[in-house]
Amino acid sequence: MEWPHVRTQIAVSSYICPKCNAGFRRMWDLIRHKCGQIPRYACPYCHKKDNSSSNVYRHIRRWHPKLPVGVNKMF
Repeated sequence: MEWPHVRTQIAVSSYICPKCNAGFRRMWDLIRHKCGQIPRYACPYCHKKDNSSSNVYRHIRRWHPKLPVGVNKMF
């Protein structure tokens, strides 16, 4: 029996990348998706990599707030 106030949420991927089958809920996320591109910047504290240094800076400020902000350029 499911309680009336309990809701289950199912992730719906309306937009699918034809190259890698990654699913996105919004068209804009699919457009921004960089399928097959090698990331140029990396977080020095974990596995996060991205083509945008600003995304890595934002990641560091959010997930590693007590550590110095800086990125490693991969190439």
